[in-house]
Amino acid sequence: MKVVYHNNNLIAMAMKNFLFINMLSVMVFFAGGSAVFAQDVSPPDADLRARMQERMRVQQENRETQMMEQREGMEERRADMLRRQAEALERMETRHEELRQRWEERKAQLSERRKQNIKNHVERIIQRTEQVIDRLGNMANKIEDRMTRLQEEGAEVTALRLLLEEARSGISRADVALDTAAAELRVAPDADNPVDALGNARILLEGVKTALREAHAALVEIVVEIKKGQLIPNDNEDDSE
Repeated sequence: MKVVYHNNNLIAMAMKNFLFINMLSVMVFFAGGSAVFAQDVSPPDADLRARMQERMRVQQENRETQMMEQREGMEERRADMLRRQAEALERMETRHEELRQRWEERKAQLSERRKQNIKNHVERIIQRTEQVIDRLGNMANKIEDRMTRLQEEGAEVTALRLLLEEARSGISRADVALDTAAAELRVAPDADNPVDALGNARILLEGVKTALREAHAALVEIVVEIKKGQLIPNDNEDDSE
């Protein structure tokens, strides 16, 4: 048994030596091959690197140029947009100014026309009031003539003459007040404040109307008394004149 075990050990040791020698050979072979392969591979070409770097530099410059051109294009478009906006605003302001001037001219024309209409209306009022004063004056004259004839016939007309004097006083006051009111009315449309000026003139005109109403009332009262037929006895004349 000992002899067999010893032989096995010898065989195992021989195999280990064989394997170790073979492994060393393989390692030496690969090491030598690696050295040879390293010697066969050449370093990168320097010109190729330079060309690649130059190409990259050109591409970068092209990109920067494109970006700059894009920015310049955007600035030009923005400037053009602002210019168009400014021109549109200027045209709009010019149009507004033209419309404003037209409105001012039309407003002035309307104001002048309105002033003229007011003046025409004022003249009509003055003319109608003068006509009323003239009619009341003529009426007073006719009544006075009638009273004179009645007095000559023996009628008592003292009270009626007092009423007639009251009527003539009212007519006279109205005539004087109308002159003042007419002067105020005629200048009112051209005043700085036409509304106030017309208001003051109308107050004066109301005084004219009040005086005329009082005068008219006195004349009517005289006519009523005359038409009663009681001023003189047995008067059959028609007193409707």
